[in-house]
Amino acid sequence: MPEAERQCDQSIYEGAVCVHVDPGLLQPMPEDVAHHAAGQGSTLRGDMRETLRTLLPKVAQRVRPRYAYAAHRVAHVADSSLVLANGVEIPFGLSAVDRKPSGLVAAVCSMGPDTDGLQAELGLEGLLDAWLLDATLLAGLDLLETRCLQDIAGRAAPAGLCVGPALVPGVAGVPDAAQATLFECLGAAAAGVSLNETGAMRPLKSFSCWFPLMVGPAAAADGLHLCERCDLDSCAFRRGGAATRS
Repeated sequence: MPEAERQCDQSIYEGAVCVHVDPGLLQPMPEDVAHHAAGQGSTLRGDMRETLRTLLPKVAQRVRPRYAYAAHRVAHVADSSLVLANGVEIPFGLSAVDRKPSGLVAAVCSMGPDTDGLQAELGLEGLLDAWLLDATLLAGLDLLETRCLQDIAGRAAPAGLCVGPALVPGVAGVPDAAQATLFECLGAAAAGVSLNETGAMRPLKSFSCWFPLMVGPAAAADGLHLCERCDLDSCAFRRGGAATRS
């Protein structure tokens, strides 16, 4: 079975992409689960590790992880907004990206539509089981974000582009309004994820961000200071190694 089923594999700017990922490829390590359960540097006790060992295959049978993204050329850059070639105005500008991007990628990752009711479906009644399930789904979502980032970077590279740090709506100076615009730019390809009336994503175990595309391999290193001031603890850009200076 192939690792992922791609609906579109043209160049980075030619249409939206939706990729369904085999859940078996998103099996987090106990350390990853502990990080989401209790914070950086935490570990799981022996009994928790045994519970996790039995929980992982049950989760893998029920989640349907996928990610979607669509790249758009940037036509105009101002201090407070970016205008895409399709005329859509993005409510953040150079103050957020610190370097003129040639494109923006709207990206959404999700562990699947059934994750919100997974605790009841698995018959998990104890607080410990529910706690580990939540942390397991978040750790799997981290791995999915990294795969999405690597996919985008791989498609951008032949065009001489590299991927800058993730711009997450509501985080590090990116306004909440950027969320609705992100979904507008993804359209029907948004991996089964939708926004409710308050702007929250459903299903809950989902993640969205903008990735700036910049010319030349030095762009990622030039943007390192954005990572240093970012308060997003689990970031696919950092985990993917793109923020490491050579």
